[in-house]
Amino acid sequence: MKIYLTPKFLISLIISSTALFFSFKDFDFNNFLAIIDNARLFYIFLPCLLLIFSVWVRAIRWKFLIPKNEKITVKDLFELEMVGFFGNNIFPMRFGEIHRIFLLSKIFGLSKTSSAGSVFFERILDIFGLLVLSQCLFFYPINYELKKYILLSVFILLISLFLFLVFKNKIRKTNNIIIKDFFQSLNNLQSKNIKKILLLSIFIWMIFLLNIHLIQFSLDIGLSIFDSLFILLLSTFAIAIPAAPGMIGTFHFAVSYSMKFLGFEIDISNAFAILLHAYGFLTFIFIGLFYFLKFQTYNFSLKKNNKLLHLYNKDKD
Repeated sequence: MKIYLTPKFLISLIISSTALFFSFKDFDFNNFLAIIDNARLFYIFLPCLLLIFSVWVRAIRWKFLIPKNEKITVKDLFELEMVGFFGNNIFPMRFGEIHRIFLLSKIFGLSKTSSAGSVFFERILDIFGLLVLSQCLFFYPINYELKKYILLSVFILLISLFLFLVFKNKIRKTNNIIIKDFFQSLNNLQSKNIKKILLLSIFIWMIFLLNIHLIQFSLDIGLSIFDSLFILLLSTFAIAIPAAPGMIGTFHFAVSYSMKFLGFEIDISNAFAILLHAYGFLTFIFIGLFYFLKFQTYNFSLKKNNKLLHLYNKDKD
């Protein structure tokens, strides 16, 4: 596995290890067990179900971004999304994204550039949804410096929307096949679907926000909805930092730092960071593994059938 020996992966491993060290250098395992032992499981189980539902919502949104194809259902895209999340949590270099692009192209006959373009715009829409939701923090009692960053995000959002409209028209006029194929998602967007896509993007982040708020109920932490949004924002920014598979280290550091910033003790901060990471990580691992193996079996059967067909044609000749 040469991918594990690349400089980029080794650097991400160092970053994760450093983040883990600073997150848990004062970690008390006995206190952690005592806190987790008193956790209310209902407020952990419900976010797991909501997380699965959020992936279904993502699949609905993805359906709008790919060329019309009656063979591709929301269920198919849900399964590919799960494979993607599984891959991102297990393998380095965000392998899950690459793998679902490959599967979408191979199984349903879409070009790789068109498949990659749809995934690229998924990420753009994720940023849009988070920026919109983050504006609520402007009404949150935080210091002026953080509010300046929120205002900056509003400015970025407006510029992004403007560029989106300009870019969309430019792409439609280009004659470059590769560029046109990559940005096929833009060309497929109809005005009636744009509103749906944007609303779905915001709705996905609202589910994530609700999950954080529900999980803090499991530990009786007492966060406000704005506190939960603040933690969501910082932990999401941490995802952008190169790290080990599954965002290990960087995610924990962002959550524990957010909690300490809000004035909570180190033990409850660390326990919340571990629990918040574990609910998503384990959900994607267990369900994603099922679909990952399903598609691996499909690929094996496809290769076997192609080989038999080749032998049959050879004998026929």
